[in-house]
Formats: sequence, C-alpha cells, structure tokens
Amino acid sequence: MPVPPIQPILKSVMKYMKENPQQAAVIIGAVTAGLKKLPDTTKDLLEKQRSLKKEKLETGGASYRKNRLNKYKSKFLNELPDMKKKELFFHLLETEDMVESIKGDINKTGKANPALLLKQELKTWEAIQLAIANTMDTLDYEELLMHYHNYEYKGDYFEGFDLMIENLHKYKESDKRKLHLYIKEVTNKNMTKIERDFL
Repeated sequence: MPVPPIQPILKSVMKYMKENPQQAAVIIGAVTAGLKKLPDTTKDLLEKQRSLKKEKLETGGASYRKNRLNKYKSKFLNELPDMKKKELFFHLLETEDMVESIKGDINKTGKANPALLLKQELKTWEAIQLAIANTMDTLDYEELLMHYHNYEYKGDYFEGFDLMIENLHKYKESDKRKLHLYIKEVTNKNMTKIERDFL
C-alpha cells in the first residue's frame, strides 16, 4: 500500500488550525494528554504480561515445561546416580506426565511449525525419561545384587520400597527361577547376566 505524501496533509491541518484556533487548542490538549498517558499504559501492559506469565507458570503449560526442562538439564540429570529410588520414581512419573502433555498439545495443534517444535520438545523429554529409567534399572540391579550377596547389607536406596528386598530374600531361599524372573522384571536386565550374577 503506497504511503500518501505528508505535505498535503500537513497543509490541510495547518489551514484547519488557522481557521479554528479554539478547536485546535482542544485537539492539541487531548493529544498531549494522550501522549503523557502512553508510558503509564505501556507500564500497565508490561505488568499485565508479567502477571499472565507468572499465572501460566503456576498453572502449568508450555512455560512450566520449559522451566522444568531447564531444571532437568542443569540439575537433575547430573544427580540421578545419587538419588534414592523414590526420587527417581517421582522424576520418572513427572517426565511421563510431560510426555503425555506434549502429545496432547501436538494433537491440538494443526499448524506444522508449532507441531515440529513440540515434537523436538517431545524427543528431549523422552530422552530424559529414558535416562531416568535406565539409571533406575541400573541402581536397582546394583542394590539387589548387594542385598543378595550380603544379607546384612543396609542401603538407603530402597527406602520406602522394602518389599523389593523382602521378595529378593524370599525367592533367594525358595526358588532361583522365580528369583531370576523377579530381578528381570524389576531391572530389565538380560537373563544371562542375571543368572550369572545371582547364583
């Protein structure tokens, strides 16, 4: 769209102001007052945007996922090997919720670009979920192995999951095949390794 020349507009405004000085003063006063209020309006608008972001973060949504993703990348992934089973289990459940949330957002989004961005985010969350699951399987296996070979071993990894240790000792005393199947079910390790380590 071509921009109209400014000179004819300015000439007609100046002509109007000369012919109607009282009305021109009122218009100039209104424009000046409007320009003075502009910073207040901008400040209010920015404050409203901040409160909306804060509300969205508190109620969930994409910004909440982004915040949690940054937390996982910067903190939680490095601490996985030092966590107890209940902490790992909590993080595994949280990542499952994030993955389901993103899948729901992908289904709602009909546009190609947002769906691609969501799919990238989904891959990242699935990788984190897999890392947590693998860490939990490895630590479960190590702890079960320690408990199996030393009945007096006291570790705090299974705190709150005492039934796992009880089942281990129960199967150890009764049926090796059930023991091996139980460990396979808990840790997802291959049976050859389990049979070798849990004689």
